[in-house]
Amino acid sequence: MDAYSYGVPNQTITFHKPGYEMGTLVDVVTDENGEFTIENAEYLPDAGKDNYYGDFTFAGNGKYQGCTYEGNVTVIP
Repeated sequence: MDAYSYGVPNQTITFHKPGYEMGTLVDVVTDENGEFTIENAEYLPDAGKDNYYGDFTFAGNGKYQGCTYEGNVTVIP
């Protein structure tokens, strides 16, 4: 999202998947509206407190400053 709250297309967002493999990072690219989707979201019943997607990060580029969303997204069965 830019300074005017418009989505920015073709930007890479990185986040980690839920579970015991917290080091597993996923990259997605925003669509023409600056939005992205987590495909095939997983709920891992044995993951306990680590059952969420998090650390959504945009590294930035020459025009846009990087940022991190500090919240988490939890999948509920």
